Amino acid sequence: MHFVLDMPDTTVGHDVYNNIKAGNLKGMSFGFVVADRGDSWQQGSSKPIRTINQLETLGEISVVSKPAYDDTSINVTRSIKQFEDERTRKYKEKVRAYLDGLSD
Repeated sequence: MHFVLDMPDTTVGHDVYNNIKAGNLKGMSFGFVVADRGDSWQQGSSKPIRTINQLETLGEISVVSKPAYDDTSINVTRSIKQFEDERTRKYKEKVRAYLDGLSD
């Protein structure tokens, strides 16, 4: 499964972003219901392997430090420089709006 998330410009969004970059959050956990006949099993070298081909519902996606599924991974593709530049630009806009309001 592949998904894209636009992180919100909030304290929690910034914390999640920075924890992913730092490697503290490394995988994913999912809450789902498999569709009828939506999975298959085969014997692996040491244990059975389940392949899920179709979901009935996907209830949640969580970024976690200890994933339920070891083969999951997460990464951020936006650079920290982009992040800081955007935050600086938004701050300057707020200050400018505030100063403009004082001059009215």
